[in-house]
Amino acid sequence: MISIHKKQMMPLLIAIIFLNGCAFGTREALLTYPPPVDQEGGQVAHAANQATKNGVKVIIGDVEDKRTVTHRVGNVRNGFGMDTADVVATNNVRDWVVEALQWELNNAGYSVVKPADIGKDVDSAVNVTGAIQTIYCDVYMTYDGDATVQLKAVQNGKEIVHNLYVGSGSAGMNWAATEESYSISLGLALQDAIGKFINELNSKVMQ
Repeated sequence: MISIHKKQMMPLLIAIIFLNGCAFGTREALLTYPPPVDQEGGQVAHAANQATKNGVKVIIGDVEDKRTVTHRVGNVRNGFGMDTADVVATNNVRDWVVEALQWELNNAGYSVVKPADIGKDVDSAVNVTGAIQTIYCDVYMTYDGDATVQLKAVQNGKEIVHNLYVGSGSAGMNWAATEESYSISLGLALQDAIGKFINELNSKVMQ
C-alpha cells in the first residue's frame, strides 16, 4: 500500500519526469503583438489606458536594442531547475517592440505618424525615443516574462517623460515549455511596460 506521504509526492514526481522529458531542444518563438485577449491560467491582455488623447500626433524615433543578452529571449529548465535549452526569437526583437509601441499608442487614442506627414508641425508632435534593456522569459513551474524599456518623450522641444519602465507577464503554468507560451508571456510583459509609459504620457502631454 502506498503511504499518504508517497501519494502526496506522486504529482510532484510526475511533474519532474514530465518537465525533464521536454527540457531539451531550442525553442523558436515568433514574437507577436498584441498578446491574446484570453489565456486560461495566465494573465489577460488589456488596453494600456482607457483614456484617449484625441489624435495627438506621435513620432516614434530611434529605439535602440541595448540588451545584454541578445542571443536568446528565454530559457528552458528541467525538473531540477537546471537551465537546459535556449528560447530564440524568429523575428527582430527591436521591430517587435516598435510595433507594440505603435499599436498601444494608437489604441490609447494617439495618432502615430511619420515626420513627413506633418511638415512644420513636427515640433508640436510627441517625439518618442527609447532603448530596450531586457526582453526575457525565465521558466520553471510558471512562465515569468520580463520586459524593461527606457522611453523618452519630447514635445515642443521639452522633455516631458523620461523613465525606465519594467513590465511582467505570464502565460500561466509551464506544462510543455511551448514557443507560443513564451511569446504570450513576453507580449504581456511588454504590454505592461508600455502601459506604464502611456499612463505617464497621458498626464504630461499637451493637446
